Amino acid sequence: MTYKIAYSVKDTSDESIGYSELFLCCPPYLGSNYVKVSAITTTYLHDKPENETYIFRSNADGEVTSWTELPGSARGVFDVERVLESVGYEVCD
Repeated sequence: MTYKIAYSVKDTSDESIGYSELFLCCPPYLGSNYVKVSAITTTYLHDKPENETYIFRSNADGEVTSWTELPGSARGVFDVERVLESVGYEVCD
């Protein structure tokens, strides 16, 4: 079994709506060394607020390189660490 760690690189919330954070994944997650994980509460899809946390491919500067949601992204969740843990990564500061 491969030990997987997601190192927190920086808080990128000032660049997005909600909370977002850049992580360095060792080993790479689905070929991506860096991922940006974004947690938001939406109201535009439903009558009541809904939490969403998404994982996106990113570069080392925290710029999203693909807006396709990676596996592990989840509706009903507002927790960046939880979605990374759901795909097998231990999150470290």
